[in-house]
Amino acid sequence: MLRPILTVAALAAALAPLACRKAPVPMAGATLRSAALDEDLRYVPAGSFRMGSPLDEPGRDKDETPHRVTLTRGVWLGETEVTQEQWARLTETAPSFLAACGPHCPVETVSWTDAVAFANLVSEAEGLPPCYELAGCEGALGGGCPAGEDWCDGDFRCARVELAGVDCPGYRLPTEAEWERAARAGTETPTWAGAFEVVALNAAPALSPLAWYGGNSGVDYRPAWPCGDWGGKELPAELCGTHPVGAKEANPWGLRDMLGNVWEWTGDRYSPHGGEPATDPAGPATGEYRIRKGCSWSSIPRHCRAADRSDDLPTHRDRNWGLRLARTALGREP
Repeated sequence: MLRPILTVAALAAALAPLACRKAPVPMAGATLRSAALDEDLRYVPAGSFRMGSPLDEPGRDKDETPHRVTLTRGVWLGETEVTQEQWARLTETAPSFLAACGPHCPVETVSWTDAVAFANLVSEAEGLPPCYELAGCEGALGGGCPAGEDWCDGDFRCARVELAGVDCPGYRLPTEAEWERAARAGTETPTWAGAFEVVALNAAPALSPLAWYGGNSGVDYRPAWPCGDWGGKELPAELCGTHPVGAKEANPWGLRDMLGNVWEWTGDRYSPHGGEPATDPAGPATGEYRIRKGCSWSSIPRHCRAADRSDDLPTHRDRNWGLRLARTALGREP
């Protein structure tokens, strides 16, 4: 029996649905390998969540007003904080005060301006367009702190830093909203694992499986930070500091050290949260101070909450401050 001939028009009609079919949206926590960083990025899906903290959350600050945020883009976020080895390989500098912790520990003593310049270097290493336009820059990347100094005003500064937009295909700092959604991983509690009880100034045992903080960050390397006089520590120690990344439990989306180890710079300028719903917020357009999230190895427990916020000038550097990089996922989710 002769089979009917499929005309060009009929073939085009048959293939049209396939041509219009969207690429599948990754599952939350899916991985994408970064060649330049030699590490996995984890997928943080688009969606709505409550940002900020409820009025009855212990330890909350008044600038954490709860509000509904909708993110229309998924984002790929570093599984861990940027390490000393990754920073040194791309910049040929070693700014960390706690360098003795080793290559797999988070880089710290980096400013916000250092962080965005590093993001551009990672983009360029992978053949991607840089996400930041830096103009009128002077000083050395990661420079400006005398040897052994744990805080300073760095000498790398730019007259103008502009983000090409969150749809830039290269690497950038996450927005505060992206960071908080990633840290919460679908939860609304102070940490992704729930609430925690503070039993002393530096003791909240429920935090220990999740984070290096002021109560459990004792180290045996030198130089490190003297912490023998810190009151109420969960674990006794004379020296404290950073620890290798990834040693604590991952949250449900595969992200590690979202709380503790080092504070992480975000792209946003600081302003108190309002209570109005927001879509793809990226902070105010003006203002000097930039937001950090996530607490650090020297933080008291109340700062180790997803909603907690800190800020500083973009050129300041400190032994507690590091970064984690993001990339916008291609396309928007339905």
